[in-house]
This record gives sequence, C-alpha cells and structure tokens, in this order.
Amino acid sequence: VNNTSFPEWFARRVGQRYANTWHGTPWKYMGLDIKEDSFSYKNTARNLLQATDIFLPNEHTRESLVDKQDIAGLLRSPVHIVGSPRIDLTIKNIKNAAEIKERMGVRSDSICVLYAPTWRGKVGAVAPDIASFVGAVQELARRDVEVLVRIHHFVEQALQNLELPVNVTIVPASIDTNELLAATDVLVTDYSSILFDYVPLERPIVKFAFDYESYLQERGLYFDLDEV
Repeated sequence: VNNTSFPEWFARRVGQRYANTWHGTPWKYMGLDIKEDSFSYKNTARNLLQATDIFLPNEHTRESLVDKQDIAGLLRSPVHIVGSPRIDLTIKNIKNAAEIKERMGVRSDSICVLYAPTWRGKVGAVAPDIASFVGAVQELARRDVEVLVRIHHFVEQALQNLELPVNVTIVPASIDTNELLAATDVLVTDYSSILFDYVPLERPIVKFAFDYESYLQERGLYFDLDEV
C-alpha cells in the first residue's frame, strides 16, 4: 500500500497486490500540466500502471492522476472513487485533541495554529525558501498562540536546524498529519492538499500564498484563490 509512489527500482511481483491510495486532492498542477517539467511524472505513471487497485477521493483527483499522467489508455487496474478514508482519522481524534496537544509538549487548552506549507521547485530539484519560511513562522509566533509546524518531507533536511521562537513546535514524525489536524484550531497553508483534508472540521483556514503569481507561472494551479 502506498499513498504516493515507490522508488524507480520497485517492481510488483507476480501475484502481489498493490493498492495506491493517492494522498489528497491536488490543487497544484500534476503530470502533463506541470510547466517546464514535462517528464517529472514518469515514476508516478509507472507506479499507477503497476498498481492492482487505485483508491481516490474524487473525480478531479482521478483526472489529475490518470489523465494528466498520460496513462488513460494504458491503465488496466480499477479506479475506486471512495472519498478519503484518512480523514476518518481526523474526525475520530477530535475528542482526543487535548491529549494530542500534550504529546507535542503544548498546553492542552492552548490555541494551536498549524503552519503547513508545500514544497517549491521541481521534482529532483527542490528549492527550499528558508527566508520566507522563517519569516512566516516568526510572524505567527508574535501572536498569543502555540505555533505548530509540519514541514514537507522534501525540505525537512534543509529546515531541521533552524532556531525558532519558544512558542513554535516542529511536530514530530510520530504524530500522523491527519491526527494532528484534529488538534489544530487554525490552519495556515499555501497550495498544499492538506487544505482539503482540513475542510470537514469547519475551522478557520488562512491561505498564505505570498508567491501566488510566481507559483502560478512556474507550477500552475487547478483552482484560483477565490475558488478554493
């Protein structure tokens, strides 16, 4: 089971089942739609072609993966539109929000603002914007809240040794992202699909798209800010 893709050396054995449960609903362009990076999707396409079953949350995600990975006429495995089961983890943990906060070392009654930006650059050439990241975190830390930060795994190494304010907590990997959302009072993000996972909670979402025009030009987005 994989919610993204196995490395290029992976090959499914005869008789082996491979369920791909793609992570979230895409806001940013995928596959053929990605500007100036036409073949970055090749390993995703290869994985989907090897999967024996593909489980997706909605028709938009099916189009973004199957059609935009250029495998519509090649795919033989069934695609199941079943919603996002991982959001169940968020809903089920609403009652455990205080406990989850304590596991992160913050007060159980504190207001927690989660900053969860996506990565920038290209596949294989990630470009961490450290200055913008630190600036956003420091600005959030000026408020009387606990700032939680979930760093995208593509940029973890580049950001792991930063000195951050005392009321900022880098969320440990032991806490699942969808579990974390249950303990989040306000979400601050940009073009990450985490936004769509958070919507069912009906809590405030801040779209901090400071580089909207340049991101739109370099990567591209399926929805504009007002649509989202």
